[in-house]
Amino acid sequence: MDPVIYYKQMTSGESGAIAIFHLYGDEALLSSRMDVLFRGKGGAASGRSVSRGELRYGWLYPPDGSEAVDEVMLAKPVEGMRVVMTHGGMVITTAVGNTFRECGCIELADGTAHPIDALDDPILSHCLTEAQAAAVLRWRAGGPEPKQSLLATHRVVLAGAPNAGKSCVLNHLCRYDRAFVHPEAGATRDVVDELVEVGGYTVWIGDLPGFSHAITARDSLAGDAWRRAAGRLIQSEMIWFVVDSSVPWEGESAEAAAAVASILAAQEHPPKVLVIANKADLPPGWNGTPWQDIFPHAEAVRVSSLPQGDANDVLAAHAAILW
Repeated sequence: MDPVIYYKQMTSGESGAIAIFHLYGDEALLSSRMDVLFRGKGGAASGRSVSRGELRYGWLYPPDGSEAVDEVMLAKPVEGMRVVMTHGGMVITTAVGNTFRECGCIELADGTAHPIDALDDPILSHCLTEAQAAAVLRWRAGGPEPKQSLLATHRVVLAGAPNAGKSCVLNHLCRYDRAFVHPEAGATRDVVDELVEVGGYTVWIGDLPGFSHAITARDSLAGDAWRRAAGRLIQSEMIWFVVDSSVPWEGESAEAAAAVASILAAQEHPPKVLVIANKADLPPGWNGTPWQDIFPHAEAVRVSSLPQGDANDVLAAHAAILW
């Protein structure tokens, strides 16, 4: 189904100080269609989309830019949503609604369709990402009921040896530098968490400190970090074991895999494991599947987590298989 924008008038069209409209839909469409309608008083475009959490003052213009419809406030509480505050009254609210429809928006009004309101919709109010909200919106508009795995928030951790590229994988999925990256191994000392979308699935992902025999001393700060990471391993739904494919498997990669496997061995229902052979942009340091003796049932993918790499696309393509 092509992405669409749904809007709902949140207040009465009768006389009043303000009216509030909620718009939900594909974030790219909201940016390209709705944000461009919002301009300065003279009709000058701002040249940028509204930022998350931002509240901006301006004027709402029709698509042809002919004459301002109303003086408004525009807000973006979360991705895939806009809140537009206008003057109240039937004349203005009708004109605003007509402007939205001219942009291809679909009205969701009481009595004609399911009202979409994050304040009173028990499922939509728990959506954390644009992908979840879009799935619910399509469902509420008469589309198919989404799979539970699409509405769930999946718990994943990135585990592996120090300097395997775990933080680079996290940054690639976030599309910005969420985790600190340094050529020296051991830069990550605590779990770095972020909410990301992977192939339409919502993932709460934690970047763990590297697993190595060299940092498991009981009286060291690194040892405390290691034990904290071990606790997160067994709480996760899935472990993405990141391995540097440009160095030999023997050594730190094998040690980290063995350390993770030893923790999982004590669990009655251990998390699933996906092996991520990172740094595929470099010459390979090993061939075959040397991890199979340790993770015999693990799926595996090869990725590059450089900014221009394919990690996001590869993991997105495997998301439906994983969940």
